[in-house]
Amino acid sequence: MYDSTTEALTPKVTPLGLLLALIGGVVAAGAMGFVYHLVANKVEIDYIIIFAIVLGAVVGFVTGLAGRLGGLRAALPVILIGFVVA
Repeated sequence: MYDSTTEALTPKVTPLGLLLALIGGVVAAGAMGFVYHLVANKVEIDYIIIFAIVLGAVVGFVTGLAGRLGGLRAALPVILIGFVVA
């Protein structure tokens, strides 16, 4: 018997999802790294720490979103890709 709820909640790894998560993470990390470089010389140390946290969250969000668009439902590959590129 087919249970769509169980199917939707089962972790799934797809090659397209892995590829999109990797590409999305690398592009987001590159763009955010460039923004960080531009801002780092202009703000105080207290703000740069908060800014780094925000940029890391953006990279993680984009990586997860790109993986989800490719049908990737397993969290571990997304976490690893986000950690490596960030």
